[in-house]
Amino acid sequence: MPQLTVKQLELDTEGKTELLKTITDHWSEDSADLEGRGKALTRWIRLWRAAITEASVPEQEASNFHVPLILWQILNALAKEMRILFGEDTEVVVRPRGKTDVDRAEKIRKWMNYRVRNMGMFRKYYDFVAFKKIFGNAIAFLPWVIKKRQVKNLVPVTKTEYQEQTDPLSGLVAQVPVETTVMEEQVEEVIDYQGLELVVENLEDWVVPKSATTIEDANHFIRRLKLTVDEILELRDQGKIDPKLFEEDDQLVEKLYKWASEKATSSTAGSDSGQSVREERDEQAGQPSTPVGSEDQLVVYNWFGKFRVKDKKGKKGERAKDVVAFVLPDQSMLLGAAELTEMFPDGRKPFVKSDNIRDPNRFWSIGQAELLESISMEMDTLYRITTDAGLGTVGPIILFEPASGFDPKSFKYEPYMCIPTANAAGVRVLTLGVFNAGPYVTLTSQLMSMAERLSGITETQMGRQMQGPNAPRTYGQQVMLQDESNTRLSLDMELERETFREILKRIWEADKRWLPKPIFFRVTEEEPGDVLTKEEMQGDYDFDITPPLAVANKAQMMQEMLQAYALVMQNPVAMQNPGLIAEFLRKIVTKMGQADLS
Repeated sequence: MPQLTVKQLELDTEGKTELLKTITDHWSEDSADLEGRGKALTRWIRLWRAAITEASVPEQEASNFHVPLILWQILNALAKEMRILFGEDTEVVVRPRGKTDVDRAEKIRKWMNYRVRNMGMFRKYYDFVAFKKIFGNAIAFLPWVIKKRQVKNLVPVTKTEYQEQTDPLSGLVAQVPVETTVMEEQVEEVIDYQGLELVVENLEDWVVPKSATTIEDANHFIRRLKLTVDEILELRDQGKIDPKLFEEDDQLVEKLYKWASEKATSSTAGSDSGQSVREERDEQAGQPSTPVGSEDQLVVYNWFGKFRVKDKKGKKGERAKDVVAFVLPDQSMLLGAAELTEMFPDGRKPFVKSDNIRDPNRFWSIGQAELLESISMEMDTLYRITTDAGLGTVGPIILFEPASGFDPKSFKYEPYMCIPTANAAGVRVLTLGVFNAGPYVTLTSQLMSMAERLSGITETQMGRQMQGPNAPRTYGQQVMLQDESNTRLSLDMELERETFREILKRIWEADKRWLPKPIFFRVTEEEPGDVLTKEEMQGDYDFDITPPLAVANKAQMMQEMLQAYALVMQNPVAMQNPGLIAEFLRKIVTKMGQADLS
């Protein structure tokens, strides 16, 4: 994106104070409303990590096993969705809207597939889908970035040297310029990537009002960022932070470094519903919640909301404007504020939100951890009860008379143990009989069935054979059952495909707006010097992702393609059109995995 001038809001002292108070009040009040959700996120992190806590194991000798129901359900759902989005046979599909765009569709398809691979989308989208499955929602930040690095090259440099030469006729000496080429080391800056970047947001760092249902209709929302001083200065260079602050206070940079080196406080302005979630993340990762050293980062609030700005006469406007602001809460400093179109010229909030199970008229949706939490807890309880019952049959109950001399505190049952006692007749050993695990097996199976019905991830979805006497055994029965079990997965995937379509659309629109023109690239090259021109980049298209095919479907499609090729070869008109035959061959060898021959 070319460097555009960001015009900061012209606020007087009263306006800056009012905006700063508005942002800090929004953070404090909305965080208080999200306190209960913060506790829920903490529980769901433990379930995702299959973590054992001291509270879940009240006695040291009790079983501390946690049934990883939620973990395996999320991993299998994640594997299914990622295969559909980024499987071997999936690719971006381009649907042109106008007649003039049809001829360019194939070029655009190649460009978008190249763009998705160039972004490293698989790894980033893995985190995106994982967040959605665990917590019910995922939010992606889509900024335009230019990634640069410095390289050292040997560059030919032409230098002019003057040499003395004597004129043979006149005998006069003159300085004659002589050009020589030498190789010099020079440090150059190269661009590795420019385009949209997909950054997965931490949900505990977001506060939204209770009335919000989507990002678009939210009256305001705040992102909690942790930025280094270099990142803050980069925002200043982009104009998103008011440069006048650094002109008015020439020591501001030094102050920023000083504040960043100080110990981070656990809370900034008011309550912080995400603090317990961050601490739980650190604990599960084996990291201290309060680091010993400084993190060299500053907490910054990035506020999106509506604000009534005063005009030149000092009168507030009738309608509030969409404003984006940055605040240092620990220092109560407004770093900068501008209208949304100044910060983001396309006029869009650069975020895309994905839902797992939509809760109508609610911002936060239902994740797998929330969906299966009660079943997971019940399975843990059932397992511990069964383990305690088993221990009771292995370790017998001993009855003794107080005067027998038997000391129960020092006694520990071991094989072949001999214990001297004054009155052996006063000690009795009771055995409880054979342990019956039938109730455990039955109830566990019932709980698993409930979990499968809720999540849609069944034994067949996980690639495992169904258990039970009435399980289908033939291939046809298994295929029919598999098709029906995919119904729930299709519902979830249609929501995710809608999100992915939105991301693809934004990638294309950003490339059209900000990528240098013309763009030379070899991914669309069909003839030497093939170029994606500025005119071709202005087309209007819809984008989608093709689902992967099962092995049986792949074989069927290949057979149909070969039959169509055989029919074409028998047609005398087609035989006179080498281009048609070449196109068929190209598609066939591409499907066979030999695209380099196409």
